[in-house]
Amino acid sequence: AKEIEALKVSHSKVVTDAKAQHGRVAELVVLAKEATEVHHASVQERLAYLENLLKDSTDKHSRHEKAADTQKAAQTKLANDMKQRDSQHTALHDRVALAEKQASDAAEK
Repeated sequence: AKEIEALKVSHSKVVTDAKAQHGRVAELVVLAKEATEVHHASVQERLAYLENLLKDSTDKHSRHEKAADTQKAAQTKLANDMKQRDSQHTALHDRVALAEKQASDAAEK
């Protein structure tokens, strides 16, 4: 009878310990679930931030491309204007030289 009583006490202690362990495990599961949800939200927020950053970068790149195209067009126009002005300057120089030669020739006669 003493052995049975000792077994009952031992069994009761094992059951009590198992229930306590189960309670602690359940608490850990809840904490792990909460941590996972927080991490998931954090990942979502970081992903949204990166997507927004990428969109901003794309928009900025697009604006820079347009500005570069505008600048290139302005440089091309300026280069063409300079060529035209140089051509006109050369023609004017030639005309002045011809006029001076004709004046010099006329003065010699």
